[in-house]
This record gives sequence, C-alpha cells and structure tokens, in this order.
Amino acid sequence: MFRNVFRSLAYSTPLHRLLGIGKSKFDQKYWDEKLAGQYKPYLDGTVSVDVRNSVVLSLITNIAPQARQLLDVGCASGSLYRTPGGSHLSYIGVDISKVACDAGKNLSPDAEFHASRLEDYTPDGPQDVIVLNEVLYYLSTGNARKEAKRLSEHLSEDGILIISMKNDPKSKAIFSGIESDLQWVNGILYQEKLARPEFKTKKDVKRPAYMIGVFQKR
Repeated sequence: MFRNVFRSLAYSTPLHRLLGIGKSKFDQKYWDEKLAGQYKPYLDGTVSVDVRNSVVLSLITNIAPQARQLLDVGCASGSLYRTPGGSHLSYIGVDISKVACDAGKNLSPDAEFHASRLEDYTPDGPQDVIVLNEVLYYLSTGNARKEAKRLSEHLSEDGILIISMKNDPKSKAIFSGIESDLQWVNGILYQEKLARPEFKTKKDVKRPAYMIGVFQKR
C-alpha cells in the first residue's frame, strides 16, 4: 500500500513536472517524424507487438465474447485489427500521429482511423472494448488515471477496458490508480526471452516485461 502511494507521489511532484517526466514532449510532430523515420518498422509489427495483439484479442474473446465494437487508442497503424481474429470487430483506431493513421488507412481500408491526441478524443457512442496499448505512460500518472476513467465512461454494458504497459515504476503507479477507480478483471504478464528459457521476469530496458490488464466499470 505505502509503496503504491509513494509511486503515485513520485510521479506527480513539481520536480517531475519541471523535468518534463510525465509531461508530453511527444506531440504530433515528434511522432510523425519518428514513425516516418527510425520507428517506421513498428508500423508493420514486431514480435512483441504481435504477441501483445494476440493476447489482447484472446482476452476479448474469453471475457467479452459479445463484443462487436473495438476502439483502439494509440493504435499506430492498426496492427491489432489485422491480427487474426481482429477484423471481425468494428474497428476505430485513434493515434496522435497522422503518419500512423495514413498507414493504417492504406493497410486496413475497412477500418476507421482518426489522428488525435488521446485527451482530445471522445468516443461517438458506447464501445464494447476500449484498448490502450503502450500509451498511458506518456502522460503524467494523474492524467493517465483521469483519461482511463474518462474513457471507461463510454463503455457499453459489460464492456471492458484493456490497458497494456511495460514494467516500470511509473506504469505500476498508473495501474494502481486505475485499480482504485475501476474493477480489475484479469491480466497477463509476459516478457520476450532471447538469451535463455527462464520462468521469471526481470528488468530489461530493451525488452521489458509487459502487463496487459482488463478492467470494467464498478
């Protein structure tokens, strides 16, 4: 309990705001430049992204089999939609990067894409599933919790909110805050292993462990 309180305080202090930690330097221009350059391969998917997408869709199938609509916030090029099992859902992808959304429109013409900041986007009607993959830790802990709660208000009855984040103190603080607002349903923890088979997660900056958590409104 005290550990979670400390994490929340540590990532919302004036010092962190002053240093820009948790504050968005990651604007549209930043992501457009990155995704048109060194991050362009991520638009086509990686092992980690492909595994995450498969796990997300498996969680949807098992926890919300009634789902027909999926809102993917921080969608990049919409690889979740193109993962086997994803295209049967009515898909809306939202990403801050116009480069990413344009790529998504080319790769998935049947899907819908919107270039928008997370904080500026409001769903048009109730959503069966809202996914936030690897996006909340770009916000301050307070804003991440606020946005997760705001988006959850747009879930349909029995709808689910799926959040994935890497294993670091800020992500843990965000998850802790969200758990105070929403009902935890289930989660999957995984980590890519290249060196050897081991049945534990460890600190790895290049290949961190990831938590995919499922929440519902209380």
